[in-house]
Amino acid sequence: SATNGKADMTRLKLLKLLSLIEGDASTSDLEDIFREESKLSYSLLRLVNSAAMSPRSPITSFGQAINLLGRRQLQRWLQLLVYSDPNNGQHPTPLLPKAAARGRLLELLCSRLPLDPALEHPQDMAFMIGTFSLLDVLLKMAMSDILNQLPLPELARQALDDHAGPFGELLSALADELCLEEE
Repeated sequence: SATNGKADMTRLKLLKLLSLIEGDASTSDLEDIFREESKLSYSLLRLVNSAAMSPRSPITSFGQAINLLGRRQLQRWLQLLVYSDPNNGQHPTPLLPKAAARGRLLELLCSRLPLDPALEHPQDMAFMIGTFSLLDVLLKMAMSDILNQLPLPELARQALDDHAGPFGELLSALADELCLEEE
């Protein structure tokens, strides 16, 4: 259907944004994507101007919005937004709570993993791996094809593609657990 193609384009833009954030792109590079995607930019401005963020004066530029949110929060918001319905943003797929729960669970369990102490922000990576672990189901694409479009750290790629490495083993355990619940 045409609306599904549009939805997937929006999701691919979201994934591109996440890749840029992961690669420490400039704020202006991020702003360019928001300019291309009106629904996404509307959602961002609505988020930063919400009561929860309560800026002193209205935020009107994407640069201001990105700076107010901060990159880590922007990244988490986008990771979950991938699962919302891009046609109006009001109806998330049933995968959203599962993806969010997986992200949070991996984040919480991450401190118990035998990770390289040099790894920066392991909780953020754990959250991303957890939320991205259902992208193949969401996009109806092979995980390897999705990963080819995302320049993710090797540790994340191994976990998502092969359930390898410490995060991957955790994902396998989670996937098994979730299968049992559904039976």
